[in-house]
Amino acid sequence: MYTDKIGDKILDILPYDKKYVILDNHTSDPVFYASAKQVAFENEPLDSISIDQDVFIYDTDIIKKIEQNNVVISHKEPFFEHELYMNINDLVSKKYYIDTLQGNEKKRYVPNLGILKMNDLIGKKVYLNKYWELHDALHKEKKFLETMNKTSQSAITDVNSGKKEFEDLCHKLPVASPELIIEQQTFSQVFKDKAYPLISLPGTDIINNSTYSKSLKRDYGFAHYMATDKFTFMPEILEALKEVDSDLYSKVMKKFKELNFSIEIK
Repeated sequence: MYTDKIGDKILDILPYDKKYVILDNHTSDPVFYASAKQVAFENEPLDSISIDQDVFIYDTDIIKKIEQNNVVISHKEPFFEHELYMNINDLVSKKYYIDTLQGNEKKRYVPNLGILKMNDLIGKKVYLNKYWELHDALHKEKKFLETMNKTSQSAITDVNSGKKEFEDLCHKLPVASPELIIEQQTFSQVFKDKAYPLISLPGTDIINNSTYSKSLKRDYGFAHYMATDKFTFMPEILEALKEVDSDLYSKVMKKFKELNFSIEIK
C-alpha cells in the first residue's frame, strides 16, 4: 500500500503485506487523482496489478485471467468527454497533443483502468513518461486547475445537498475529470490492442448506475461501484466482508466508530 500519514492512520487495519508511507511528498493537484497510482506503478515490479478501491472481486476466475495475461484492463467504455478533451489540447503544446477522436468511431471507446496490469517493460515506461509529461503540462496551467477544482466542488455540493439526481451529476462530472483523459487516452495510445479486457460489454451497456454494478457482479464476477453507488452498496459490501472475514469486519466497524463515520440509506 502506498499512502500518506493520514491514510496510514485510517487504513492501518487493512491486511497489506507491505506499506510505504511516501505520498506526503506527492504534491500533485487533487484533480489528478490517479497520479498516486502512477507513483505506485513506478516503484512496483513489472507484473504488479492495480485494483481500484471501489472494485470488488467475487469470482477467483477473474484473478486467474489477470495472471494469465500481460496487459490487462477492466473493460472498454464510451468516451464522453469531448469538450474537455479539446480544451486540454488547446492548453498544451503540440508536444503533448492527443490525437483527436473525431471521425474515428473505434477510438470513441477507451479502457476503464479500474483493474490494471502492465507486464510490458517498454510499454510501461512509455506510458508513465507520457502520463507525467501531460500531467506536468496541465499542472502549470493555473487557470485550468482553478476551473477544474471549482467544477469538482460544485459536483460534490450537488450530491451532498440532494438537489441533483445521479444522472444529472454524471453529465457534470466529466467536466471535472481531466485525469480520465490523461490516463485513458495515454494508455490507449501506448498499448493500443495489446490490452486484454476482463469483460466485453457493448457501449450501450456501460451506464454509471447501480444496474451496471449489479450486472458486473452477476455476470462477470466483480463490481465497480461508481460515484454515489459506493454509498448505496456499502451495507451489501459490509455484509459480504462479514461473511468472508469476520475479524476484519469487526476492525472496520470499530474504525468507523473512531472516525465517526456512518452510512444511512433512505
